[in-house]
Amino acid sequence: MKIAVGMDLHAKSTTAFAVSVNASIELKMDEHTLLEDFNRKFSGFPSDRSGMTEMTDFLKGHEVHILIENSTKTHEIYWMLTEMGMSVTVAFAADLFRITKSKKKTDRHDAVELAGYMRRRLNGETEFKVSFMPTREWLMKRELCRTLYDESSALSDVRRQVRSHMLMHGIVHKATDIVGVSSLRYLTSLNDPVLNSLALRADDANKRIRALEKTIHGMYENDTNYRILQTIPGVGKVIAAYISGMTVDVERFDKAGEFSAFFGLVPGMRESAESSPHCHITRRGDDVAREMIYQAALVHVFKGNDGTSSITCAFNRLYGDGKRMPFKKAMTAAARKMAVLMFTIMKSGRPYERR
Repeated sequence: MKIAVGMDLHAKSTTAFAVSVNASIELKMDEHTLLEDFNRKFSGFPSDRSGMTEMTDFLKGHEVHILIENSTKTHEIYWMLTEMGMSVTVAFAADLFRITKSKKKTDRHDAVELAGYMRRRLNGETEFKVSFMPTREWLMKRELCRTLYDESSALSDVRRQVRSHMLMHGIVHKATDIVGVSSLRYLTSLNDPVLNSLALRADDANKRIRALEKTIHGMYENDTNYRILQTIPGVGKVIAAYISGMTVDVERFDKAGEFSAFFGLVPGMRESAESSPHCHITRRGDDVAREMIYQAALVHVFKGNDGTSSITCAFNRLYGDGKRMPFKKAMTAAARKMAVLMFTIMKSGRPYERR
């Protein structure tokens, strides 16, 4: 029997529900009994290897297709089930309107709806996008980059606090980086209790950032995408590493538009009988990666090139003397161009060349 299984995952327990894929064919008595027994037995079971093994053993001998939503727990269960030989599909939660828009928020309800989504997909309906699931190694690389991003953000907060305190107390110190090594030495010498505390925080953050950068570079040094992305003005090591980690294999994208859509940098559509207007960007996918592409475009436009690149020209057309667009909207368009450029050079395997 061909079976569709919906699984609602939580940290400690999972609810599963199974249906026959061939809904138009009347089930045999033993098949009907099997599904009833399964749905009763696995209405709540442990979200660990023993629980998953028991579930897969119960359905042994049948063609099973499992659907789960993308969440933090999803990765562990996905790897576990695929190692057991199960066919597992991971859906973007935002696409599952029967769940997200439903007033019934129970684990049983969500598992039943997931099973329905999987059955309809196997019968030819496309209601949701499938989430790409990386290997453990690639996920580790992503997490390291996100940790570095968080540390850098925390250091930026300290930098702002230092400048604010100095401004309030009339302390003047002209330095390129107020939390650089020489600046921290100067701040400590002032014997200001607030600056001493902030200097310690900044020093600790700098040490963690340097250690993370070294680790990330070691993990990516043989990665072709990591190297060629850095040839684009505005794209540094951290951005190159994270975009490469999110992409994994650029060949899974057929077109640049698909790549941009993966990072939520394409306009949404609101269609009606009379019009099909473009809306704000979808903001689907990873928010940190999208922010990194935006920052890369910002640096590229204002510091990283001679003003002749397609990204800079696109920005200038939209935010020139006529000011056809607000700054942020024009820069978002430039970020979309940056994503297209990233896709193009990764696809070709050739470094960026100034034109």
